[in-house]
Amino acid sequence: MLDKLGWTDRNYNVLKDIIKKYGIEDFKDKYEKNFVVSDWDNTVLMYDVQDAVFLYQLENLDYNFNSFELKYILEKDIVYPKGKEDFIDNLISEIVEDYEKLCALKEKLSLEEIKKEQCYSNFIAKMVYIHMEVNFEMGYKIYCYRMLYLFYNMAEEEVRTLSQKAIEHWLKRDMGIINFNARLRKGQRINYDFKVGLRKIQEQINLFSALRESNIDVYICTSSLQIVIEEFALNEKLGYGFKRGEVKGLKLLVDERGKFLPEVDEEGMVPILEGKREYLNYLSNLYSKPPILFMGDSDGDYYALTYEKLKVALIVNANDDELIGALKRKAKEECKEGTLYLLQGRDEINYSFRNSTKSITRM
Repeated sequence: MLDKLGWTDRNYNVLKDIIKKYGIEDFKDKYEKNFVVSDWDNTVLMYDVQDAVFLYQLENLDYNFNSFELKYILEKDIVYPKGKEDFIDNLISEIVEDYEKLCALKEKLSLEEIKKEQCYSNFIAKMVYIHMEVNFEMGYKIYCYRMLYLFYNMAEEEVRTLSQKAIEHWLKRDMGIINFNARLRKGQRINYDFKVGLRKIQEQINLFSALRESNIDVYICTSSLQIVIEEFALNEKLGYGFKRGEVKGLKLLVDERGKFLPEVDEEGMVPILEGKREYLNYLSNLYSKPPILFMGDSDGDYYALTYEKLKVALIVNANDDELIGALKRKAKEECKEGTLYLLQGRDEINYSFRNSTKSITRM
């Protein structure tokens, strides 16, 4: 049963109606059922799991590469924003030098002792800045790819364990914003405000349960690393109820040792931007019908939210991106034909949805 909770009145009624209309009691084959697809980060939970794992890994210096390998992955796939070539090259050089110092310190000091060193705070701030700010300027696909390269030389089980620890850590930590800043050797000041913490959204947990009770299948399509999201989505204690095969995300290639390479597996569908639409098309072919609902929050979900013959597109009001902004405006218009667009506000202070299309944010 779908509970009202923090859904807007309109969204609650629409969701309740589609569950009633498209749910079935008897079926001989799985693909007779209808299905729903959703983005993960910032859509079905508060904030971003991939970002949370990135920061946890960074703060704990939990890497399996040396300084030469770090330089390689920081330079891999670079697309220089105009006029920033020297700045980025110098930033990478400083990061590698700081990391060399940290590797030497790890041989004689504990992590807690290392955290008091200036090279540690400098390294953290510079890594945050290049991965969260500079990489984003290189384009969304490159941004998604380059963060995953930090799993270089790790085995799948190591990344899963790291993800579990990060998720547990950030679920317990207060939600908030941490400012990372540093002065580079040529005098430039870098600065980034990082939203930290993770929280479950009970409205989404309840929605997925109500959909499954009515024999409507639910899938996740994410531009994060698939195994990272699986460690949250498949964890029975966290309540989202997903199983293997129901999460589609990015994958990394492995070497002959079974260790991850800094190389995204591009064979088949890559669920970034148009790739999310390809995944909906793949599922539509399996089920011989389009999805009844897709949920997303950002420009990364635009192509899925505009999938042909999609019944309902629900946008969580978490981003002010350009493309998603056009769809938000559609949600305020009367729908006479085609996809019905809905907008759902959220409360970042109380970690829930709210009966409004507007959101309460921390920044």
